Amino acid sequence: VLVDLRVLERDVSREHRCFEPIVARLDDITPRVEILRPGRCAFAARGPTRYFGGEEALVSRLEAIMAEALDGLAVCRIGVADGPFGADRAARAAVDGPLIVSPGATPHFLSSLPITVLGRPELTDVLMRLGIRSLGAFAALDPADVAGRFGADGLVAWRLSWGDDGRPLQMVDPPADLMVETVLDPPAERVDAAAFVLSGMASRFAEGLASRGLACTR
Repeated sequence: VLVDLRVLERDVSREHRCFEPIVARLDDITPRVEILRPGRCAFAARGPTRYFGGEEALVSRLEAIMAEALDGLAVCRIGVADGPFGADRAARAAVDGPLIVSPGATPHFLSSLPITVLGRPELTDVLMRLGIRSLGAFAALDPADVAGRFGADGLVAWRLSWGDDGRPLQMVDPPADLMVETVLDPPAERVDAAAFVLSGMASRFAEGLASRGLACTR
């Protein structure tokens, strides 16, 4: 068996460009989305839930949109919970389909997760040495004791163990579909004719970028 393997450096800009058309498809559900990183985003479900007639109906609509957008090239995991942190953990656990955590049940859902999901290595190392290995065990501590022992950052982490993010979603409008298109009828048969058309398209594209305060560097 001959395997041709190439290892490429990560291109975050390219990841953002590839993810933007996917996020744009969410405009059918909500006009404002927070992009957490390429490949992961979040939005407030309260308004869309009322519009589509419940969380299950919303998730079904979201599944259909993502299935069409991804076209089998990737898997979409959907999680619904109280707060961005709870929803993120629900999405990570949604292996066999969307996971909807009932309103008010987020602390119970998070309680069995390992303390390491907080993403604070120094804090979790101390907690694990103290025998606190789950979010539920951490959440059971007195907040005054947590603040006295671990300070403000420890108290923020303690609130996370309850699913309390303490911040609203930083939502932005989905990115615009930055594209220009020209149909050649009849088709161009000479390179110089095609180049002339492409030059005009490039100018229109640059003008569209400028109107949004953007610029093309390459």
